[in-house]
Amino acid sequence: MGKQQEKKPKQEKQQLQITDKDNAQIPHEGISIQDIARAKGKSVKKVMEQPANSDNVDEIYELLRQQFPDLKKWMESRFPGDSYQKALNLRHEKFGKIQQSFSEVHRLEKLLKMGKSVCKVIVPNVSQGTGFVLFDRLILTSAHLFKECVQEKKLLDHITVSALFNYNEPEPETNYFWFDAEKRLVDIDDELDYAVLELSPEGHTYVPNTKPENIKVPPGLLNRFGPLPGNGEACLIGHPAGNVKKIDPTCIIEPEKREQAVKDHLAPYETTMFTIQSITVIIQSQDIEKIMGGRIADKVGTYNTFMYHGASGSPVFDAHCRVFGLHTSGFTYGFPRHQESVIEYAHSLLVIFKKFVENLKTTSGMESVVDGVLVEAQGNSELEKILKSVELNLNRDPAHCVENQEENESLIQSPDQKETKKIPPGLLEKFGPVPQPGDDGGACIIGHPAGGVKKMHVTCVIRKEDREQAVNQNLEPYKDYIFTVCSMNNQIKRDPCADIHVTDNTFMYHGSSGSPVFDASGRVFGLHSGGFFFEEAIPGHSVIEFAYPLLDIFKKLLEELQKNGSWDFLDRVLKVAQGIKCLDEIIKSWRGVNFDFELPKVDLSQCGNLYRGDARAFPHSPDFILKPY
Repeated sequence: MGKQQEKKPKQEKQQLQITDKDNAQIPHEGISIQDIARAKGKSVKKVMEQPANSDNVDEIYELLRQQFPDLKKWMESRFPGDSYQKALNLRHEKFGKIQQSFSEVHRLEKLLKMGKSVCKVIVPNVSQGTGFVLFDRLILTSAHLFKECVQEKKLLDHITVSALFNYNEPEPETNYFWFDAEKRLVDIDDELDYAVLELSPEGHTYVPNTKPENIKVPPGLLNRFGPLPGNGEACLIGHPAGNVKKIDPTCIIEPEKREQAVKDHLAPYETTMFTIQSITVIIQSQDIEKIMGGRIADKVGTYNTFMYHGASGSPVFDAHCRVFGLHTSGFTYGFPRHQESVIEYAHSLLVIFKKFVENLKTTSGMESVVDGVLVEAQGNSELEKILKSVELNLNRDPAHCVENQEENESLIQSPDQKETKKIPPGLLEKFGPVPQPGDDGGACIIGHPAGGVKKMHVTCVIRKEDREQAVNQNLEPYKDYIFTVCSMNNQIKRDPCADIHVTDNTFMYHGSSGSPVFDASGRVFGLHSGGFFFEEAIPGHSVIEFAYPLLDIFKKLLEELQKNGSWDFLDRVLKVAQGIKCLDEIIKSWRGVNFDFELPKVDLSQCGNLYRGDARAFPHSPDFILKPY
């Protein structure tokens, strides 16, 4: 058997007719990189199966580099023009763009501020949804929430409606307040599926000792209305399933791509024709054709979101934080205990606004509402055009211009402005353990990728046993490029800290090393450290990223502080850590140290290396530099 195995590569070499002299020859389709390797007397697979050492690694990389030009020529023959690079970048383009806007912390802060206007709309024993403040005490929501509850723009006698604000945390921690709606609706339109309600002046709260006059409706969003974006990013804020307020970044599905988006959603069921046919019948019965090219195709924006029932009436924002849509519905199908939607849509707020002001003109007793609309619309060019088209006079007051409002907001001094020059509070007291299987696996990284503005990325922890599968899924778009897959898998297998690392997937690569990683409860458990790259083939793309557990780093910090005689700093660390359960356990187990331990006082100059941030003080520890305040 051994001799036959030795002859096999020679036979393959003769069949392929590849020698060092004909490296320029382009392999015909069907020949893999391993075939080329065998033809040259080397097997990537065999080298990879050998025990990992630097010689093997160098040999693999050298082999890949030698074969890369030939393979690239072959790929370029299959992908004319720039389609080869497009194929390599497909995954990065498809999944990376959404993160660019809504991962930026300053944009999220603006969205969250505007999100204070979003409320949960409750129609007891009938429905629940989402709405948001237009201006003053007027809220905008979806008309279908009041099906068979309204007659001649008036709620039926037995129907009540409430708007719940600040429902951001689950009970009992939540601190929400609410207003009841007036019986008469300001406007309602079934075709565009919107309703405008007026809230009563008096609010309610469960917070003790709160005076009703101190409960106020948040600022409105009418002056932030904008047009439907043709493509790009979008973001919803609402109360799906009646739960706490949530935010969902997504992207616009262009009209010509809607049909393909539905097909992509149904692709997992393509082997079960009965299921696809059943789903098709269901979504057709919901009149999905109306957004595919039907009567409202050019009046709605489409996207994918997890926010189904209970989120109707949510505002939809573009990448510039303008609100352009009223989230209306999706085309759903269900399995036992599970429901999905193939695509979701929102009505254009500019279309809704035009219909709203047209109705106001023909409705008696709405003069004060019209006056409020005229005031709030000033400075918004899109709204001004609409008001002009319906012949409503607009007296421009510079104080109400959107651009002036934004400028004035930036000039308002916050109460803690004097504190902004101080170092913010630390996170040591927020340290926690790595999320375990069975916990909510959510994670969030905040940092400065590529040296840019601060960004936030929500991801999830990948368990050790799932890492290989996660990498393979990440490499799926490159499965035809064997050199890439082999190289990446080899790097990961060589990871000497595999048992220590906490792994995840994130777009935050270069420049974000050192970012804190938070769990779903707001505890910080990891120090974002790096990822696995293959720059020659996929520039700037990592297949999996990792962080070091902060509790391990904390233990190492205690050891190094003691080793270097940094007693003053150690004393400060122990004082901050006192009373934090996970840190107490580490301290008490650390060489018998407890809170009664007497710390000798020494001159800090004896800790020179440590205070200079010298990484050599931690030769066997994670790659971090300690710099005291």
